[in-house]
Amino acid sequence: MHKNALASCRKFRYAQCGVWTIPLLNEAGADLLDKRTFEVCDLERGFWGRSVNKIAAMKNADRCTLGAHDESSIHRDDTAAACLDHAALAKREVLAEQHGFTPVKHGFTLIDILVSIAIIAVLIGILLPSLASVNEAARRVICQSNVRQIGYGLVMYANDFNGQLPSSRFTPVQGNGNMARESGAPEKMVTLRVPLAAGEESSKTSGWDGLGLLYPTGYLTAAKVFYCPSHRGETRYSNFALSWDSPTIAQIDCNYHFRGEGPTSVRSNVTGEFLTTSVLWNIDPAQSSLIADSMRAQADYNHKVGVNFFRADLSVHWFNDPSGSLRESLPLDKTAAYAQPVLDAWNSLDQSANAEPR
Repeated sequence: MHKNALASCRKFRYAQCGVWTIPLLNEAGADLLDKRTFEVCDLERGFWGRSVNKIAAMKNADRCTLGAHDESSIHRDDTAAACLDHAALAKREVLAEQHGFTPVKHGFTLIDILVSIAIIAVLIGILLPSLASVNEAARRVICQSNVRQIGYGLVMYANDFNGQLPSSRFTPVQGNGNMARESGAPEKMVTLRVPLAAGEESSKTSGWDGLGLLYPTGYLTAAKVFYCPSHRGETRYSNFALSWDSPTIAQIDCNYHFRGEGPTSVRSNVTGEFLTTSVLWNIDPAQSSLIADSMRAQADYNHKVGVNFFRADLSVHWFNDPSGSLRESLPLDKTAAYAQPVLDAWNSLDQSANAEPR
């Protein structure tokens, strides 16, 4: 078989002894497309040397003629291919006889795989922070949309109630009949519903408070709009989902803070501060924030680097706080919450020069 392989290639032999060049022609038999060179020795003496498989793209290069002029180009191509197959098979058989093994194709080594894994790990480490920031930016946009919808619902409610904002038992005592109130508890203005007090009659709006009144009155019909997708504390929608339409009145908290009133353009003769009112038409729209991300405590903070808030002029702004100073001014959790940090936070939002409209 070895002799047949060598003999089938002998017609393609060039000048140098032991070097065999097998040119493969295209269908036209003109352009030399690639060239394989085998370095061989005399098979008849039982010795086979090292083979070199060299492929070079050589378009429009040398031209050659194989066999007689009357042979077709297809026949020449088939003969050259058969020569390659026979020579390769002969080499494998001789190597197997001399060394007792069959050559195999080389694959990936363990080092190649480990290096690839390491490169992938580095790329993932580089991309993860970018993906996290992109996700937070998307959640911030959803949060801004929630704040805007709540703000518009607030304005529609005021239009139907002579400019009066939704009442809350946690704002300072200033009228509204016999409703039980807690004087000066702005830190609790994230509460949407509270259990009924003893003797309080049940009605459509029973227990609903502040922003919560927008839900049973139909100004906002989707409960999820009261929850920020960036919130990671205990006040998540999933923790209150069953209480929204339950006949049993239970406390419901949300991720957005309601001010309940706003400053006017009139200052007090005693303190020099702007007087406040719960009538929307009398609130100074240029500097009055009415709704914001929860500021009850650090555990309720929705975004680490700022706050979305809604102003009386119907605009939504972003309070940029990359240093986290506003967040750090709040108590750690709701059990330690009190009024003054919340009041200071509202003032910061009113006076913020870096508030970006959205």
